[in-house]
Amino acid sequence: MKLSPEAKQAIKTAIEQLRLLLVDDAMDTVREEVSKQLMNDGKCKDEKITISGDCRIEGKLSAGDIEIEGDGNKQVVLEAPELEVSGSNPFEEIQAEIKQLKVQVEQLARQTSCVESELTQQKAISERLSINLLSYGVYRE
Repeated sequence: MKLSPEAKQAIKTAIEQLRLLLVDDAMDTVREEVSKQLMNDGKCKDEKITISGDCRIEGKLSAGDIEIEGDGNKQVVLEAPELEVSGSNPFEEIQAEIKQLKVQVEQLARQTSCVESELTQQKAISERLSINLLSYGVYRE
């Protein structure tokens, strides 16, 4: 059976999409496993992580490379900079940043309150001055 060029291209596209799905699934598995280990250990170590599943995935947290071995002898090496961590808990960093932002918001609220208070005082002084000027003008004539 001879396939048309469009059919061949469709098959190639389907195979490529399946490969991408395999890689995406493998990366999700790696991220989950790394997250679990980071949450359990609390520290990032330069150790090898091996995850079993449909394919074998090995990586080093410090190296940033992951080897994926599927059927046969094919290997794919992916850059994974998102796996490079400094040993800190990202949730703690986010919480600290939120606290800093809350402090900044409180400071801005105080500054705004002070400015509003000063504007109110300036407005009152301006009104008194205009009243005084009006009354001075009335008495002078």
